[in-house]
Amino acid sequence: MDKLRGGGSGGVETISADFDGWFVNPAVTITKPTQIAGHAIEGSFGVQYAGLFLDSYTETGTASPQTIDSRTVHMGIARLKLAAPKQKITGDGSILTYRLQAGLDARTNFGGDSIDGVLLGQNISFNTGGDNNTLGGFLNVSGEYQTQNGLTISAGTEAIFETSGSYQLSGRVGVEFRF
Repeated sequence: MDKLRGGGSGGVETISADFDGWFVNPAVTITKPTQIAGHAIEGSFGVQYAGLFLDSYTETGTASPQTIDSRTVHMGIARLKLAAPKQKITGDGSILTYRLQAGLDARTNFGGDSIDGVLLGQNISFNTGGDNNTLGGFLNVSGEYQTQNGLTISAGTEAIFETSGSYQLSGRVGVEFRF
């Protein structure tokens, strides 16, 4: 990380800092397909953990360096979902699958609520803000097209509305080839 800062005597200082970090994101989902009134329904429950581990750093190249302490952020997510999949086999044997999904999403943040450090010899601390616990509802539409030669094209979109008043809209597109 490099940045330029105006010097006290009209000059320019080049300030740099090196830091590392790593991220882990394991998830487990259990799905149970069933039939209700002759229609396929999939119920699922999933849990996920996300951990971000950032090292501390101190700027170099300046008479008044800023130091930022190491930081660890943890998030737990649970998702309860119902899906209505539909599948159609085309004339050439390809399979078209699409799903309408809805459910509840619960998230909790623990750890990493502040960014701490030292600036001009004074301790500083910034609260990262946001709600530590949120509950949301979501709606997801996705589709997948599988050819007989191993090519799969997929796409989906999702909207999440949370108790915190925030919302998320996301989309994805993917291509996979199995050989």
